[in-house]
Amino acid sequence: MKRHQLTLVFAFALALLLGLALALPFLLDSSPPSAAPASLAPADPSSVPNLTFEGMIHAVGTGVPALWVIDRYPVTVISTTTIISNGLVARPGAWARVEVVKLAGLQATSLELQTVPTSDLYNRIEVLDEDLGLWRVGNTWVSVGPETEISGATPAVGNLALVHGARSGSGVDASRILVVAADAEVVYQGALNLMGATLWQVDDVTLEIAPTTVFSGAVPALGSQVLVRGTETGPRRMQAAHVWALEDIDPQVNMTAWLQRIDGQGFPYLWRVNFLDGPNLRPVFVAVYDDTLVDETAGLAVPGVWLSIEAVNQGNAFYRAQSIAVLPRAPKLQIIGPIVSLPSVGLPGIWQVEQYRVEVNAMTGILGTPDVGDMVWVSGMPDYANVVQAQLIEVLGE
Repeated sequence: MKRHQLTLVFAFALALLLGLALALPFLLDSSPPSAAPASLAPADPSSVPNLTFEGMIHAVGTGVPALWVIDRYPVTVISTTTIISNGLVARPGAWARVEVVKLAGLQATSLELQTVPTSDLYNRIEVLDEDLGLWRVGNTWVSVGPETEISGATPAVGNLALVHGARSGSGVDASRILVVAADAEVVYQGALNLMGATLWQVDDVTLEIAPTTVFSGAVPALGSQVLVRGTETGPRRMQAAHVWALEDIDPQVNMTAWLQRIDGQGFPYLWRVNFLDGPNLRPVFVAVYDDTLVDETAGLAVPGVWLSIEAVNQGNAFYRAQSIAVLPRAPKLQIIGPIVSLPSVGLPGIWQVEQYRVEVNAMTGILGTPDVGDMVWVSGMPDYANVVQAQLIEVLGE
């Protein structure tokens, strides 16, 4: 009986497998054989949304259709793709701006070659391999070669670095680096309650006063407000490097700046920022207390971000912040003034307009024929050195 049941089960299973085998070609080939693959069919803009992005080219396919890799995305280039070369060669390491439609994959409708953009990076040096010429600044790998201009403090792990260079597939190829020493500083403001030869007390914070301590501002007196910059030596104790006796005038200041670093383990924090003061760039200190309104809607307040700050000027490049807003990008600047100087050859390079340094590249739009002495209108964005990266220049009066 059991053998008979096993025979029936085996026969049923065999019939089922045979049926699936016969039906398999129909299940797999439900579309006509002549249908083109969806990823190679021309896109219909009315039914497929367009996406635009830019990045480094890592691979360039040959023929049509061809598979390119831009940034980290595979993109199919077909016969109807509009390619704008701008006199550049499509190769790995070049930069491209691509408009795609998302079908079975990403299909390019237009592809424009561009010069590799520059990058500014400010963070702590985490890895420094001088033999390989590789640094890791924050989470970004930086290639440092013999032509890289290095200034400031001696490069060392833990120091801060401001890197300027061109983006690369691995991170940034540095053209210049400013190294900033990693000495941690704190700032405190309060009422002066005790004055001794070597120890002062501001609120409940003990100050160690040394022969090298610098004093500025009004003459300090018991009860006056003082602002102290120094290093923390213990709980509620600090060694004073600079002491300011504050006056009663607290002028209100609105500034645009970029964040260099944040010092301190608790309130008040000391933010080092570079303040765009017209054509000048002024390093200043901003004290951030627990009642300061910090708006991080556009991004986190990390080194390198642009800030809009409302603060009280307390003298000697120190400010007490009332509100800080993180900006999504560098601010747009517009300048009207005479051209003081132009590059010795051609127009790309550094111009001086009024007292501003203006950088012009192949992507800058220029209306008119500029010459020294001409009045021009410049629209662009500042970089971390307050050099205006010109997007459009118009010669006035032509």
